[in-house]
Amino acid sequence: MIEDILTHSYVRIEVPEEYPFVALIAGLICVECILVGFLGPGRIRGQIFNKQFMEENFGKMIMEDPVLKQSDTRNLKSGYPDMGNGVYADKLSYKDWVTWNKMSRAHSNFLD
Repeated sequence: MIEDILTHSYVRIEVPEEYPFVALIAGLICVECILVGFLGPGRIRGQIFNKQFMEENFGKMIMEDPVLKQSDTRNLKSGYPDMGNGVYADKLSYKDWVTWNKMSRAHSNFLD
């Protein structure tokens, strides 16, 4: 009886012969999303919210904050978690702010 159930209880799925192309394109879209994230906002974030910018504008504030206090500012980099409309972005020049937001929006469009 168990042998009858095992031999006759399977589902056969048929896909069109073009299906591998669909899977390939879906994979390429995922790769594109990752590349846009790293090459767009990831690269710009490192240039705009660099260590010098963060230390000049926020080093003292971080050191005096009892919650965020650190022995030094080596870990203060990249402006996380600011996504363009927070405390760190308020200190950006208008040009840097626009550049950052354009790159961030381009990546967010892929995530949506």
